[in-house]
Amino acid sequence: MHLLDGPIGTELARRGVCLPLPAWSANANLTHPDIVYDIVRDYVAAGATSFITNTFRTTPTSMGDEWRRGLIAAVQLSRSAIPPTAQLLGSLAPVDDCYRPDLSPPDAEDRHRVVAQALADAGVDAILCETFAHPGEAVAAVRASVATGLPVWLALTPGPHATLMSPSALRRVGAEAFEAGAKCVLVNCVDHRLAESYVQALASLGGRWGAYPNAGEDFGVVPLHRARRAGLAKRMVRWRDQGAHALGLCCGFTPQDLARLAVRLVKRG
Repeated sequence: MHLLDGPIGTELARRGVCLPLPAWSANANLTHPDIVYDIVRDYVAAGATSFITNTFRTTPTSMGDEWRRGLIAAVQLSRSAIPPTAQLLGSLAPVDDCYRPDLSPPDAEDRHRVVAQALADAGVDAILCETFAHPGEAVAAVRASVATGLPVWLALTPGPHATLMSPSALRRVGAEAFEAGAKCVLVNCVDHRLAESYVQALASLGGRWGAYPNAGEDFGVVPLHRARRAGLAKRMVRWRDQGAHALGLCCGFTPQDLARLAVRLVKRG
């Protein structure tokens, strides 16, 4: 099983980095590379085995002419921070806002093809189409990424409060993604307490699946209360035992949360 690292964006905010929209965390690859590097190293120390590049907003839409430089910097920062045997997943985001599927453009596949190829050229091991709520754009991003020749994962989000996609809809999109060439389909960036039905929907597909939920409560950047961490760990251990291919943490969690989770996930039973 792959243990994914945790969020970089909310961790940058927790460490005092200003993250103005629309680029959000992407500018930090150029303005605060030392902090990005330190965060990745903290996830290495926490026990992660697979890592996601800080390229979620390194796109022409979010960064303009600087997008490619930011993308390359992010890949280089992660590669220099992680062990040489660790898997590096290049994050590819929706063209517009991940929580506004109504804004998905009709030419999304062409736009994703450009970013996917840039990730491949920068040297990632696989592409993670990440935090997609629009069914058509999710599958288009998979097709565009498969064209690079790299393995492709897809992470679908029902939104922080599970209002953007039902479990049955997520299952349908997951099935289409597998048909389009995805190697693993995950659910991400939904409150961990609301994730169970989505996890079961993916598990029923029969392919490789995984999950990396968020901390809930609008991504509060303070460590979770011990009781909430315990509930998270129990769920994650259950998902591991059900055969999850990859598990990790999304917005609002910290390297410390991942370290505690890693201790539980490496135990048997």
